[in-house]
Amino acid sequence: MLPWMDAHCHLTTRFHPEPLPGVLQTLHEAGCQGFVLGGVDPQDWQEQLDIPSSPLRIMRGFGLHPWTVQERDDSQLQKDFAELERLLPEAQALGECGLDYFRCKSEPERDKQIVWFERQLELAATQNIPCIFHIVRAHNEALRLMKPYAGRLTGMVHSFWANPQTAQPWLDHGFYLSLHPRILKLDSHGLLQYVPTDRILFESDSPEVHEDGTASDPRQALDIMKHVAWTKCIPVDKIIEQQNANLIQLFPALGVS
Repeated sequence: MLPWMDAHCHLTTRFHPEPLPGVLQTLHEAGCQGFVLGGVDPQDWQEQLDIPSSPLRIMRGFGLHPWTVQERDDSQLQKDFAELERLLPEAQALGECGLDYFRCKSEPERDKQIVWFERQLELAATQNIPCIFHIVRAHNEALRLMKPYAGRLTGMVHSFWANPQTAQPWLDHGFYLSLHPRILKLDSHGLLQYVPTDRILFESDSPEVHEDGTASDPRQALDIMKHVAWTKCIPVDKIIEQQNANLIQLFPALGVS
């Protein structure tokens, strides 16, 4: 089986209960070649920078997650944004950033998310760096905010879960759609059939806790690829090869040995 990669996970100390060197070694032994990290706040960005060297290829993402925006006042967020501007040259992506209208119900909360999402969009466009988006029940608003940056931004929408009518505008913008382990249970939106193979990604979102209380593991990205190969009756190496090609297209450093 070919070496494989996870399109999105969180492996810093604050998120992962196990000592990181052991986690990285376990992933390497399981055939993992690399992964893309989503960053949520300055502490997380620094912990990404502190990850020990290993044979794995690591793509760092630094961003202000919408949950971080929800939890902090504008004065603190201004300081965090200044730190993001300072550290972004050390990253390969800006994110996670975005809008989460499931968590934020009130109009003032949503307006605040919009302000800080727009600032990060402008920063990504200026720095010509791919984005990692967290968009929940806010696709129309996020796409509206993207219009001024048409042709200037690329990236991925992580944990995408919506119908083809919602998927298509993201594809039109040149974004990749990354599918979460829930696809192992049900593809209720028919995304595996609808999204072109050269625009789809598979992620573990590790260490997210599932409904049954278990935490996801980066190896679940491989589980998804095996599942997709089984449903399409094609060799798993074909799926892994396409995933690797898509990730290298988005993050060229993943292709550097």
